[in-house]
Amino acid sequence: MNFLKPVFVFIVFTLFSCASQKKYVYLQDENGTSKEYKSPDFVLKIHPNDLLSIQVFTINTETFPGIASTVDKQIIDNRSPYEKGFVVDGLGFVELPLIGKVNVAGLSMTEARDTLVARFEKFMDEPVVVLKKLSFKVTLLGEFNKPGLYYIPNEKLSLLEAIGLAGDLTFFGNRKEIKIVRENE
Repeated sequence: MNFLKPVFVFIVFTLFSCASQKKYVYLQDENGTSKEYKSPDFVLKIHPNDLLSIQVFTINTETFPGIASTVDKQIIDNRSPYEKGFVVDGLGFVELPLIGKVNVAGLSMTEARDTLVARFEKFMDEPVVVLKKLSFKVTLLGEFNKPGLYYIPNEKLSLLEAIGLAGDLTFFGNRKEIKIVRENE
């Protein structure tokens, strides 16, 4: 009899202490079955007030000190990438040494890079332009384990990746009621 009492208590706690696993799994329909997720095609465009990192590499760097650099030459610069970036002005232009103002608003990253390469080719041999968007960020607020502002190092972020950055939702977060607010155009 003494043996049955602890077994009964264990069974009661086991049955009522856990929540349904179905409640915490992402990408399910109303019936709890998994849905297939396909990431939509996305092309990142440049907009006014964006912050861009623009690096120019060429074989004749001695001719363009301070503008061009080589991969093998390491320059010590302790500034953050945000301090070294170029701001796209309100009209969509970015101003660079040697080539002046270039309209990049509305262009994809590839189109903007090709435009800059074409402009630099007038002055230097075989320029290679590395272009990155530094102002790509997301703010995650609410029932996350680590809410906050996150800068995204690449050109694409899915909803699941954003949730993962913030350490997933807490157990109190409602996975069926996630609200996305974003500026468009």
